[in-house]
Amino acid sequence: MEGVGDGELGNFLVFIRYILLHDGPKETDKSDEPKEGRKLHVLQSAIAISVSFTICKLATYVTQVFGIQGGNLPCITAIIVILATIFPAQFGALAPAGEAIAFILMQIVVHLALILGLGKLFGFEKKILLIASNANVGGPTTACGMATVKGWNSLIIFLKTKSYPIMEYYSL
Repeated sequence: MEGVGDGELGNFLVFIRYILLHDGPKETDKSDEPKEGRKLHVLQSAIAISVSFTICKLATYVTQVFGIQGGNLPCITAIIVILATIFPAQFGALAPAGEAIAFILMQIVVHLALILGLGKLFGFEKKILLIASNANVGGPTTACGMATVKGWNSLIIFLKTKSYPIMEYYSL
């Protein structure tokens, strides 16, 4: 819960920062690569994820219908190869979205591995480490949601009362 006047004080500080930096030098993009080539299009990513889920669901259905034990991965591969052969331009256009999603997932996996590894080294409880990782990636709101679902009431109270003051202190 915010204290009285926190929102007004924050707005005032943003205004003061803007005035102080208004006449500052402008940053220029020194990259030779055009900006269009670096954008991750949300629609392209959503289509890539939707196509992936559809292919996986179709492969699971096919293996269940034909009773192929452990055949999901070969069936998924076969469907992808067939579709990419039939529609090369459409699947080629989805490749950058897949690379971007893989990069984001890799960052999250590395983050979680470091948190869990260092936490185990220093003797922290696993639930505290998972909540800390969730709060770091998704913010205190998603961490409270996770703690609520898991029934970790002591962590919910901590996150609601201490997370923003601690973050504000360290950000200064």
